[in-house]
Amino acid sequence: MKTPSVLLLAGTLLVAGSAAVLVRALLQPAPAPVVQVKDVAPPPPKPPQQAILVARHDLQPGAFLDMGAMQWQAVESSSSSASLLFFVKGQDDAREVMGATLRQPIKAGEAISRRDVVKPGEPGFIAAVIRPGYRAISVPTSAVASNSGLISTGDRVDVILSLERDQGEASGPGQVPFLASQTLLQDIRVLALNNVAMSELQLSGEQAEPSDSRRYSRYDTVTLEVLPREAEQLAVAKEVGTLQLVVRGRREAPLQGQSDPSQQRLAVTTLPQATQVYQSRQPSSSIRLFRGEAVEERLQ
Repeated sequence: MKTPSVLLLAGTLLVAGSAAVLVRALLQPAPAPVVQVKDVAPPPPKPPQQAILVARHDLQPGAFLDMGAMQWQAVESSSSSASLLFFVKGQDDAREVMGATLRQPIKAGEAISRRDVVKPGEPGFIAAVIRPGYRAISVPTSAVASNSGLISTGDRVDVILSLERDQGEASGPGQVPFLASQTLLQDIRVLALNNVAMSELQLSGEQAEPSDSRRYSRYDTVTLEVLPREAEQLAVAKEVGTLQLVVRGRREAPLQGQSDPSQQRLAVTTLPQATQVYQSRQPSSSIRLFRGEAVEERLQ
């Protein structure tokens, strides 16, 4: 075979082989894409949560705390010292705050801080529960004057001034001692007995039991909530005689308005108005009538 024919045949075979390889490559499916697996970082853990006491509604200083005024609410715990600042559920009992009051206003939803809470018996409790415009004054008392310890904080009382007997003794024989009493103030709230102050919410629970020894303790002083003018009146009255406390019933309607002691002049009860025992002891004068030998004596 001639050389040109051989070269032509070899070229033809080469072209045919190349075409076959190209057709085969075009007919084959495309290879699946390579999926690269990347390491996905896990989501960050949720911050720990804990429930703390918050105000259920707006609270004002002097308002007593109960479960109607506060509630537990879950918040993020960003500090390990939260239990030192707030009341934490599981660590604190809500009953510990029952009957306490606040030093400053707290809006609804705000956390109740420990420093804002004043518990009964702690310094500042009396100043926190006094109503605006009123004052607290302590007056001396005794077991008899305070109804043998049956008065509790939160009770409403009337204050009666009784003249001391040694100051009201009669100046002469046969004369009635000048003893008198007068109701000075009415519907006054008792804030504390001695140095023990309790809220009205605690009274319904703790002091309801007869076995509570604090109900029968001896009271030397009673702290009352009065107006400034009434405080001046009590300051003078306690130097004159004995101040008696008369308990008012809880079902009795409170007196409306702020009564001015200068305009409230109640009647004074003197000894002859209280009893007639001295009237029977008063000497009576007599007149003797002489009719001849007969003598007649008549009492005036």
